[in-house]
Amino acid sequence: MKIFRMILFAILCAAVLVAAWSCSSTKSEYYRPIVDFTADTTIGAPGLTVQFTDQTLNEPFSWVWEFGDGGTSSLQNPQHTYDDAGFYSVTLTAINSDGADTLSKADYIKIYENVVADFLPSSPLTGAPGLTVNFTNNSVGATSYFWDFGSAGQSNEENPSITFNQAGSYGVKLVAEGPIGKDSLTRGDLIIISDCYGVADPTANFSPKSSSIYLGESVSFTDQSSAASGHSIVSREWSFGDGTSPSSATNPSHTYNKCGTFTTRLTVTDDCSNSDTETGSVSVSARTKTKTISGRVLDPVYPRHTGSGDYEFNGHGPNVEITVSLFTQNNDATLYARVYMHAKETVSDWTEGVHTQDFYLGAADSGYRFYNLPSGCSQSYTDSDHGPVSGSCSWASWQSWGDTDGDDICDNPPGCHSDDTKVIVTIKTFNVSQIQICP
Repeated sequence: MKIFRMILFAILCAAVLVAAWSCSSTKSEYYRPIVDFTADTTIGAPGLTVQFTDQTLNEPFSWVWEFGDGGTSSLQNPQHTYDDAGFYSVTLTAINSDGADTLSKADYIKIYENVVADFLPSSPLTGAPGLTVNFTNNSVGATSYFWDFGSAGQSNEENPSITFNQAGSYGVKLVAEGPIGKDSLTRGDLIIISDCYGVADPTANFSPKSSSIYLGESVSFTDQSSAASGHSIVSREWSFGDGTSPSSATNPSHTYNKCGTFTTRLTVTDDCSNSDTETGSVSVSARTKTKTISGRVLDPVYPRHTGSGDYEFNGHGPNVEITVSLFTQNNDATLYARVYMHAKETVSDWTEGVHTQDFYLGAADSGYRFYNLPSGCSQSYTDSDHGPVSGSCSWASWQSWGDTDGDDICDNPPGCHSDDTKVIVTIKTFNVSQIQICP
C-alpha cells in the first residue's frame, strides 16, 4: 500500500508539472477530473463480486481504486470480490492532464452473514402451569425477530421470556430476518406443561392386611387408598394370589377354595397415571369337625351253612366270633362297617371269612372326608389326605338268633342248627372326625 501511494504521488506530481507547462490562464478548455463511480450491487453475503463503473468527468487517463479490504486496482472499471462480512469504504482517484480528483464512499459495500435462525431455551422445559422459560437468541446475520409460542403468545424481542399458564404441549418457532434474507427454526412439543407435574404418587392401602380362614370361606376387602390433594384414584386391580382372575371392584369379596398362604395385592392408579401397590396375606386351612354315628343295628348276617352239625351257633364265644371294621373306599366321603363272621368247626380248626358283609353308615358333609375312627379302634391311613381310613373295633356286640332270653341257649325250634340260623350285630354309638380336603 505504501508503494502504491508513492506511485500515485509521483503520477500526480507529473501531471501537475505537465499541466503547468502546457497550459496558460487563458486555456479554459482544459479541466481537472471530477470523480464519480457506481457499483452494480452494494449489499450481499461473503463471496459477493461487485462490478465497479467509473463515471469520472473530463477524460481521466489513470485510475487508482481502493476497495476497503486491502484490495486495489488500476483498471477503469474493475471487479472485486468481498470474502468476509463487514462494511467497506471504496475510494477512487482519477487523473487527467489538468490534475487529479479523489472520491471516497464510506461503508459503500455492506457484506452480511447469511441469516441462520437458532435459539436455546432455559431449563426446565417441563413443569406445572406458571412455568417461565427464557429464550436465548443465537441467530446469525439477523436484525429482526419474530417468535411464535402457540397459545402462549408471540414476541418480537431478541431474547424473550415467556410464561406458560395452561396445561399442554407447546412448539416454538423463531423467524430471523436480515438485510439479505431470512431463516426460521421450529421445535415442536418443546415445552410440556402438565397439571400432574410434581404430583405425588397415590398411596395404596387396604384392610384386612392379614387373614386366617377355613377352606371355602370368603374375605371382604376394603380399599383405604388415597391420592394427592386435588386428584383421585381412577382404577384398582386386586390380585388374590390363588390363580383366580383379578378384580377391579373398589371393595371386593373373594372366596378361597385352596389351602395355603396367599399374597393379596392391590394396585391403584390416579388421574395422573401414577400408581402404587400394597400387599397382604391370607392363610387358608382345612376345618375339622365331628360327626356322630348313633347305635345302628346292622342287617342280619347269615353264616354259610351246609348242613346239620357243621357249625355250632349257640352263642358261646369259642364257637362264633364277630369283628366289625370301619373304612372308606377310594378316598370318598362314605363310611362303611364291614362285619366278619368267624366260626369254629372243631376245637383246633377255625374257618375264617365264613361270611363278610359291608354296611353303609353315613356320608361326610359336603367338602369333607372322614379322618379319625372312634376311640377304641385301631386305625391306619393309606395316604396323606387321611383316606381311605380303616380300623378294627372290639366293641361290637352280637347275639345268636333264637336266644330270646339271653341265656345263650336256643329257645325256639327248629333250633340253632337249622338253615335259617342267623346272627345280629349291633354297632354302638360313636363319633368320627371329618376334615376338609385341600385341593
